[in-house]
Parts: sequence; structure tokens; C-alpha cells
Amino acid sequence: MIFNNINLGITSKCNAKCKYCNRHTFKDSPYINQDMSIKTFEKIYPFTRHIEFCGSYGDFINHPKGLEFLYIAKSNNVTFNVETNAGINDENYWKELANICNSKDHFVQFSIDDIEHEFNPYRGVKTKVVLDNLQKFISFGGYAIVKTILFSFNEFQDIKSEMMKLGVKKHIEQYSMIYESGKLEAPSNCKYKDGTLKYLYDISSKINVPPKKCPWNEGKWLYIFDNGELHQCCNLVIHSVDLEDSLPKVGEYTNIDEYGELYDVYLKNKDLINLNNNDVTFESAYNNEYNEYVRKNYKNITRCKRRCSIFNFISEPITGILK
Repeated sequence: MIFNNINLGITSKCNAKCKYCNRHTFKDSPYINQDMSIKTFEKIYPFTRHIEFCGSYGDFINHPKGLEFLYIAKSNNVTFNVETNAGINDENYWKELANICNSKDHFVQFSIDDIEHEFNPYRGVKTKVVLDNLQKFISFGGYAIVKTILFSFNEFQDIKSEMMKLGVKKHIEQYSMIYESGKLEAPSNCKYKDGTLKYLYDISSKINVPPKKCPWNEGKWLYIFDNGELHQCCNLVIHSVDLEDSLPKVGEYTNIDEYGELYDVYLKNKDLINLNNNDVTFESAYNNEYNEYVRKNYKNITRCKRRCSIFNFISEPITGILK
């Protein structure tokens, strides 16, 4: 049982303050200021060819032992990429990270949406600090990719050209899927300028038909949250339902009806899919009743319909129709 990719969050700590991030409403939540242990990670890496250190509520660079995870993965021939906002840490950290992430098999994807403002209007990080850290990483031989989310505040910034000048290997642009009119606005050339999130939810709620397939299962991917829980895909942020009173009332994860019976199955099994527990193995978590339920019933789970039924009538990924 080897997976093509595991999306892995190793910490819930984050230095950024991205708009619409639910983590900022978790006052006393156990999902804040939590780091995955090396012991838990050692249960994970033998079962995948690639790890995407993407985070769920946190950013990789906030984990005090994050680099140790990379050394372990690399020494065991597991490829990986790290996603980060790059807003903290000193020169020594970026030098060591560059020494580890120095090829297309081991690289860092920087999220950079701004090169002009003192503070990134979306992420709330200092733009100069981010750019300086990117430059340090590249100067020490690091393999850097940059992803830029397009908004109205940055649509006329020539971010791609600046990134290429710095030696970035690849620059990716995508329209945001979270802005709404009157808040974070879309660029003027965006087809769905009146609100991408609203557009997507209008489509999925009207169609609400079973997805033809589960993209995560077909691609042999998994998502493991920083709280240790192993889930079939990243869209099943079901533990957030427990925090309904703490979340914004418009939050997409607060609707128990999205999950239906799956929520009860989760409550029954949540300790049995948590790799932080000593007696839980990777195999037992994956084969647990909860994940089996998802694989067998995704066509009837409302959340799966809402999130993936859109693939029934478009021939390209959601990010594709937004470009």
C-alpha cells in the first residue's frame, strides 16, 4: 500500500493572517499551536512516494523540528515539496532549507502575492521579509517555485518577471477561490469577478449530483492533518464541525448536513484514525470504518457532491476554469 502523494500538515502554528482563514477564530481550540511529532511522522513516510508539506491551519516553517522531517524523508528516497508564506526565520534556517530542497524532487513553493506593499494585503506578512527570504534561499542553491494568487490589489504588479529575475524555477498564477465582491476583489479580467466562491457553490448546490469518481482515491492521495488524523481527502475537514460555535457563521465547515451520517461515523472512529495514538498504525487508520465509509459512499455524501460534482460538467480542474 504505497500512495502517490500524501498532503501533510505538521503544525497548526502560522505567522500569517490570511483572509478567511478559520484558524483565527479558534480561541481555545486544540488545533492551534500544535506540532506533529517525529514519532508520528515515522508512521507515515514509508507509505508514500511523495509528501506535500502543505499544512492545514499552519505553515511548515513554524515547526521547530520541521527540517528533521525533510532529512528523514530525503534519506528514505521520498520526494517532497514544502509550501510556505516565507515570512519568518533567519538566514541560517533558509540556508539549511536550501541545502535540503535543491532539486525538482525536493523543492519549496513560496506563496508570494505582492511585491509593492509593506504588508501583503491578503496574507498579512511583511513583503520585504518574504522577498529577502526567497532571495536567500535561492542564493544558497535552493530550488524555488512561486505561486501567486491574483486579486485586484496585485493584478498590475509584474510579479512573474520579478520572480524570474531572482532565479525562480517556475511561477504559477491562479485566481483566488475565496474572494467575494466587496471584500477581497478579483482582478478585472477574471471571468467570475462577482465572486468565485459564490459561483462555485451556486453551481454545486444546484447540481448536487454524485461525482463520477473520487479524484483523491483515483490518484491514490491522502490528507493527514496536523492533529494526526488520516483522511481520504483534504475536503473532509470534519473535525472543524466540532468547533461550530467558534467558527464564522458563514464558514463552509460548520454545516453538519454537509457530512450527514459520515459525521456520526467520524465521532465513533476519530481516535482510531489519529496517528498520534500509540496503538494506531497507518494501515489501521486507512482501513478504518470511517475512511472505508468515505470510499464506499462518496457518491452519496453531500459534501462530496458539493465539492466534486462540479467535475461532472467541466473537462478541466477548477483552477483551470478560473484562468
